[in-house]
Amino acid sequence: MKHQVLSAVNCLILFFFLTGCGNAVEEPEKDKFIEVGPPSGSGTYEDLIVLFDEFIEFRKPSENAGIPDYSDEEIERKKILILDYKSKLKDMNVVNW
Repeated sequence: MKHQVLSAVNCLILFFFLTGCGNAVEEPEKDKFIEVGPPSGSGTYEDLIVLFDEFIEFRKPSENAGIPDYSDEEIERKKILILDYKSKLKDMNVVNW
């Protein structure tokens, strides 16, 4: 009986591992081209430094009356900003540094 319970628990763990616990991470679109290698955009090394400094400030939670704001609206705003940071990062010209 003890062996059957452990076997069932192991099967459940394996199932959740293989299914990704509800697909928490989105898979890339199959038709989308995925670039390999360093970005070859238009951003300079100095642009990267500025972007990094902006990101450090972004990481600090916004405050409302001295209390960190983790409201749904603030989280949605941060999600949009993260996409902007990602696009700026992809536009760096790392190939020529």
